[in-house]
Amino acid sequence: MTGSFYVGKPGYPDAGQAKTAAQLMKGDGQWNHFRLEAKGDTFRTWINGQLASEYTDPKFAGAAPIGLQIHRGVKMKVEYRHLKLTEL
Repeated sequence: MTGSFYVGKPGYPDAGQAKTAAQLMKGDGQWNHFRLEAKGDTFRTWINGQLASEYTDPKFAGAAPIGLQIHRGVKMKVEYRHLKLTEL
């Protein structure tokens, strides 16, 4: 839900952080629209139509899974609707 990129250890690289995510997200009980794009070695996320992060790293240029997750121990509710995948 942050729009940031997780790359395994060491975690979330500074260059892949969606630092404006909190300002782009709608309030409690409202739906947010996330767009994720992985093209070559460049990854982008948009939150409610605004570019939130862009991260480039040649180590991640190959095929890989997409993960949608929440973290245990954090009180939150996540629901998905209208989930679409498109090959670029």
